[in-house]
Amino acid sequence: MKNQDLPEIGKRIAFHHSLSNTEEIGVFDGFRFYSQFDIRFDTDKVTSWKYCDEAYQPEGNGVQTIFMLTAYKKLPSRHGGACLGSRRLYGFEIFPFANFSSFFLIEVENEIAIIAESYPDLDISGFYVCEIPFNYSYYVGKTVSERWYLPNGKLWQKSNIPDISRYPGFKGRFFGRNPAEISFCPGEMVEFLLPGKTGIGVGIVTKMPFFSKNLDAERKRQKTFFTPNAYSDCYEIVYWYINSDGEECGGKSLVSVPFVFAPSYDITDNMHANINIALNYVRQHKISRPENYWGETMDVDEEASIKIFGRT
Repeated sequence: MKNQDLPEIGKRIAFHHSLSNTEEIGVFDGFRFYSQFDIRFDTDKVTSWKYCDEAYQPEGNGVQTIFMLTAYKKLPSRHGGACLGSRRLYGFEIFPFANFSSFFLIEVENEIAIIAESYPDLDISGFYVCEIPFNYSYYVGKTVSERWYLPNGKLWQKSNIPDISRYPGFKGRFFGRNPAEISFCPGEMVEFLLPGKTGIGVGIVTKMPFFSKNLDAERKRQKTFFTPNAYSDCYEIVYWYINSDGEECGGKSLVSVPFVFAPSYDITDNMHANINIALNYVRQHKISRPENYWGETMDVDEEASIKIFGRT
């Protein structure tokens, strides 16, 4: 297959291969085709391919998925901000008030538009949509894809990096973010969704998600194939908080791109000052391992993988 006939890197495609003469769903990494079952095929083994949307599944292959919607509204804060366990930080608490599910994303988006239009006076914070396997067991919190929609019903960002590792049909591969999809740079103040979706906190971006061009350069430099995962598609955020003893501290989290937003209210000088306290706390205490989205401290291997893929 000629270079000009090859698909874009990371785009979801359906391709035929000569080994079994069947159709597979997969992606192209710039060197080889990879099926959804993580089987690699050289370009000369692929006879044809076509782009397909996210809901497309070839007959007889894969597993059906369903889209789950949860609408969130802001709550009057009981603590003067958001809470992450015993930590109190800037932000606000949120609460789910509506659910909807469908096998078709378009139906979920239509429901989002209806809710956004029907409740103009409700203080909606956003809409969360996750895609999960239907009629299949998987770990709690794992998804095939995730999306966040703004209070007006418009799509903010999406992540199509599956993190369901128990089922081989959903091997997550990350090919780098398009720079146009990166809304924030290091040093910018942002709001971010807290683990468990119990609130939205305020912090400062210290590292950006990984770009595809940097991944390509690293792959060529190492002369091997990399498989960065969902952790590579995250902002690193440092936030200020008060612990259970009333002490001022700093925390560091990895937050997936769809769950990082522009501040919804003015950032005061006092907030800026406290964020600087958090940054100094992180440096002084050498907090080098951020928490992941579920609030778990990342282990050494996960942290090392981030360094390998250029997010240091």
